[in-house]
Order: sequence, then structure tokens, then C-alpha cells
Amino acid sequence: MFADYVTGNFWTIYPDSADGWIINRQVDVQPSISTFGEDVSGELYCANLDAGIIYHVAASNFDDVTLTLNPIEIKLYPNPCSQDLTVLIISDESYTNVGYLVTDLNGRILLKDAFDVKAGENAIALNLQEIAGGNYFIILKHPELSWKGSFAVMK
Repeated sequence: MFADYVTGNFWTIYPDSADGWIINRQVDVQPSISTFGEDVSGELYCANLDAGIIYHVAASNFDDVTLTLNPIEIKLYPNPCSQDLTVLIISDESYTNVGYLVTDLNGRILLKDAFDVKAGENAIALNLQEIAGGNYFIILKHPELSWKGSFAVMK
């Protein structure tokens, strides 16, 4: 698969039986796809740079490729924050035991925990009262998704 960020075009490509390639332009795909990634299970994801949304890419088969993009939208607010940070996750699917790490810029783990994500909107409140002012990363990990964001704490 490949995409053109500027035009918003999105294609699938796969080998045919004559040592050539079959290229299909996909329709009804969100524009502004800026990157692709693969999780530990081999599932493919792409990201919409403008909207900040991560999509799970699923193909029904390679003879008649259609894509199903299941958005996982993750937002951090307020950013910067003073003591409380909300991680808002909007998902079409449910995930159990999603781990998170809050690290400083050197990778030192400051907070670590897990939560469940239900289909729909999920707001997870993090108390950062004990964390000094500065810039930090939050990493969400699950066998089916991985996400990294940054935020600032102002004291």
C-alpha cells in the first residue's frame, strides 16, 4: 500500500500471476495519510497527519481489495497542563489492558499503569501533580495498537 499526502490518493499494489503488478486506487479513504506502521501482530495502520487519527487498515482479499479503516483517535488535553492530563480515546473497537507509560525525554518511566478501552469515547484522567514542569511522552501499548504522544507540564 502507498499513499500520496498531497493529492490524498491511496493505492494497493500486489503481484499478479505474470510476474507483474496490479495497482488499485482506493476510494473513500481519508486524505492526509502521512505514514504507515505495523504492529507486533503484523496488522497494518496508517495515520492522518491533519486530524491526528490512527487507522487500522484491513483488506478483505487481494483479488478485490477493499479497505476498512477503523479509526482510533487519541487526544491529550489540556496541553500544556498543570497537574491533570486527560487522554481521550475514541475507538470503533474495544481493547482490554491497554498499558501506558509516561516518560521524561531521557526515557525514564515516571508513571505506568493500564486501562480498558470500550468502543466509543473514553476519557482517562492522569494525575501529574508529582511531576515537575517540563516536556514528557506518553506511550500506549497493546498487541493491537501502539501510540506515542507528547505533552508539557507547566508549574
